[in-house]
Amino acid sequence: MPIVRLEDRSGGAWRGQLAPDDFNKWFTNYETRLTALAQQAKAGGATWLVVGSELNSLQARPEWPGLFQRLRPLGLRLAWSANWDAFEAFPHWGHVDLLGVTGYFPLGADPAAAWAEALPRMRALRLKHGKPLLLTEVGWPARATARERPWDDGGPAEADPTLQARLWQAFCDAAAPAHTLDGFFAWNWFGVGGPRDSGYSLRGKPGAATLSQCFARPWQAP
Repeated sequence: MPIVRLEDRSGGAWRGQLAPDDFNKWFTNYETRLTALAQQAKAGGATWLVVGSELNSLQARPEWPGLFQRLRPLGLRLAWSANWDAFEAFPHWGHVDLLGVTGYFPLGADPAAAWAEALPRMRALRLKHGKPLLLTEVGWPARATARERPWDDGGPAEADPTLQARLWQAFCDAAAPAHTLDGFFAWNWFGVGGPRDSGYSLRGKPGAATLSQCFARPWQAP
């Protein structure tokens, strides 16, 4: 899953706001780089390719189906990773093999209620298109702000690995019996880790045991 990273993230800028002055040039460069990465991944044994991730401002462009078609000869199954606030608006699900959603839903004071609202929406998307659905990313930084801003691991905030573990537990308790997801990728394991690390890494934190127990639960989508 190649991810576009911005060199300048000042003012809260992120990939979901991209607005290139020359989209044709941007798209050509993106396709060239993506194709090279896909070929490298295929040579290394990869079987899936996520064509785009969290590209909210660009996801409705009509050029994407053509790119999906040009990537098909590589022999990889294709996916798209839509952001949590834009997955229902992606117009090209019919051209991919797998529905991907980045699961940074704001959970607020009642995570169970938040998942009770989000999971049926993803289930509806899955049933509408008859394709598997994965959370291509889901996780929480070990920060006091993680419930409201699970996508934010920057700036000052108190480290709170216990809250991180509780949010993982709430996700597992809601999603495992909901039979909505075909799987999920935990974000993430790499990083400093340890009780004073406020990042996403679960290493050396109580959330690691929570995630291990979560993986051991029965998951079965219809």
